[in-house]
Amino acid sequence: QMAQQENAALASDPAVVLPLTSNFSFEDLCLQAVARVNSPKVENNFLKGCKWAPDGSCVVIASEDNGLRIFNTPWTVSESTEMSPAVEFFEGETLYDYAWFPLMSSYDPATCCIASTTRDHPVHLWDATTGDLRCTYRPYNHLDEIFAAHSLAFSTDGSALHCGFKNCVYTFDVSRPGRDCEIARTYDRKRGQKGIVSALAASPLGLLACGSYSRSVGLYSSDHTLVSLVATPGGVTHVRFSPDGTYLFVGCRTDNTILAFDTRDMTTVLSSFPRLSYTNQRMYFDLTPDCHFLVTGNRDGTVSVFDTWAALTQGGAVEPLLKFAAHEDSVHGISLHPHAPLLATAAGQRKFDVDPEYRDDSRADDAGEAECDSPSAGQDNSLKIWSCSRPESDAASAQ
Repeated sequence: QMAQQENAALASDPAVVLPLTSNFSFEDLCLQAVARVNSPKVENNFLKGCKWAPDGSCVVIASEDNGLRIFNTPWTVSESTEMSPAVEFFEGETLYDYAWFPLMSSYDPATCCIASTTRDHPVHLWDATTGDLRCTYRPYNHLDEIFAAHSLAFSTDGSALHCGFKNCVYTFDVSRPGRDCEIARTYDRKRGQKGIVSALAASPLGLLACGSYSRSVGLYSSDHTLVSLVATPGGVTHVRFSPDGTYLFVGCRTDNTILAFDTRDMTTVLSSFPRLSYTNQRMYFDLTPDCHFLVTGNRDGTVSVFDTWAALTQGGAVEPLLKFAAHEDSVHGISLHPHAPLLATAAGQRKFDVDPEYRDDSRADDAGEAECDSPSAGQDNSLKIWSCSRPESDAASAQ
């Protein structure tokens, strides 16, 4: 009854347009499967995030050995389940970003593909069922040289592939590989959004969010017109729209907060979500399909869960509903299953062997961070799948 009253209160608020059902419950988490990634080429093969496929049939991870590995979704609950990759393929250089084709369905092999961008290479489109390279999208600079995109995002209908570069965004027609593309300048003649476009996200409302390492995030219309531009505390590493496209969530490097904006008025921050992320590493976060919960990882190996509905109605800084220990290393990869109550977490980070005499722990202490960037600290380069299903009694009462 209390949950129904809270839902009714949220529904009566015209400023919040969100669905009022959720299949996720983080109170009784259960570890469902684990995958540990080792490589003979790299001693510390830390992961670089994880992303569920749009149809939920598999999950992909990127790692320091320039590999992309795809694991089938484990539907059975067993802590001893050790997953092995169904498909794996490797890039020639450091991976910058990767993105699933949004209309991907395992029943249609033609849609099973994933795009990736790496240093000094064009954008590659891979077959997710065989690991073969399907095609390339080749961006050229003003010197007629191929240069690498720093970020990727498909349009919601899958017709376009947006690629982020310094002071510009290249948009390719997915059905036409090659060099033909549309170039939109984000910064020209000292106007606009300056810097490397480090994060991209497409909205179902037709907007494109561009985060920059120069501490800003901009909203662009379908004709590449700058709609709104706001400053951020640090270089943007991840942007995420709410499922209905009304709200935009922004994460920055060397900053311990996730910011929430209303896309209709970006002048003020609606709410902020604290986390331990004072690092240059890209720290992902994700939303449940109904936007009820926001989940993010922390550098101390924990995962924080926030009530997004309450945060967007109350405003200001909010505290997490709960925290749980997920890994023994920094948790930077977070992805929620699009249909089932499953959570994927990925851990690991680059570690440096620094002489204690030359270590500067003052910055880490001031930021509230743990000393987890040395080889002596816990090393956990693993992917974990967690079951977040609601108890049957709670699910029945919600219906």
